[in-house]
Amino acid sequence: MFCQSPSDVKYLLSIYNKYKGSQISIFVINVRSVYDFLVSLNLNVLELEFIRYNLVNFKNPFSIIREKIRIKKLKTYYFKNYNNVSVFFFSRFEDWLTASFILYFESRSESIFYLNHYDDAISNSNIVVSEIRCSRKILGFILKYITGVNFLMTRVFRYPEFPVNYYKIIEQKPTVDLSVFKQYSVNFKFEKVFKKKVLFFISPPDQLMYDIDHYNELSMDIINILINRNFKVFIKGHPRVGLPIFLQNSNLYELGIEVLPQGIPGEFIDFSSFDLCLGIDTTILPSLAEKQIVDVLCLINLFRSKENGFLDEIKEYLLFLSPKLLKYINTMEDFEFYLNKKDNV
Repeated sequence: MFCQSPSDVKYLLSIYNKYKGSQISIFVINVRSVYDFLVSLNLNVLELEFIRYNLVNFKNPFSIIREKIRIKKLKTYYFKNYNNVSVFFFSRFEDWLTASFILYFESRSESIFYLNHYDDAISNSNIVVSEIRCSRKILGFILKYITGVNFLMTRVFRYPEFPVNYYKIIEQKPTVDLSVFKQYSVNFKFEKVFKKKVLFFISPPDQLMYDIDHYNELSMDIINILINRNFKVFIKGHPRVGLPIFLQNSNLYELGIEVLPQGIPGEFIDFSSFDLCLGIDTTILPSLAEKQIVDVLCLINLFRSKENGFLDEIKEYLLFLSPKLLKYINTMEDFEFYLNKKDNV
């Protein structure tokens, strides 16, 4: 199994539970904190390995050649003894390293399963361009040289796209074994002195989507409002990219803020100890809202966006994931009103 992002973990563990007793190998691609989380679970697997991306300078021929050689060595080192196996991966977008590994297995596997749990939402909102720029074409040629895969480069963003229909790959919609959340969730023991506890999911802002200064200032304002309302504030960074720099550089302990471990995927946190959960654009929000364990607020409408439509794509995706239950805060007055209402319950 190839784990490509934190959102894959619940499906990966569902497959692990289903085939427990078989020889299972898991390869985590480029998300070290997810690898650390899986290691902490003490899974009974043949192999659990982390494979990182290398920084490639696509303008430097020597860097390109070195990466081609590295990927070839990775395949030999990790996969040469695997034959007649079932292979699972989760996404066809933005991951040319996994795509190259899948191509390697095409003639060495019983079956390859593409477990598409979020790519449809991406492709529905990610339009295809009619004319590909020359620089994009060149990148496609370089990636084919490095990986052997003839990628599609036609999406506005989140390219390259692995053309799964060109290969002997079985596409399926995966299901979640709900028992994995109870079985593998992490429970945090808090001091009883904390009467109200809020968990704020916050990650570094995407420079293509947000006004960065406004993002940082408003995020701190939100945290201060919560502290002044006698909430104990816990923050959780993204498993791959962590916390925004302004929080990394702050003395969070003096501010009364505690940081939860970065590597735990949000869905594997026991939320029963929290009174409120906040976030901006993380996909944990719709999932958590659907479970109705804790009050969940999405703050994305409070933040200034760049005029390129990228933030609108994220909003559409969140709405796709939870069309009814996820609550949105549209103004700071709405936020204050909600907190007042919660105080009076």
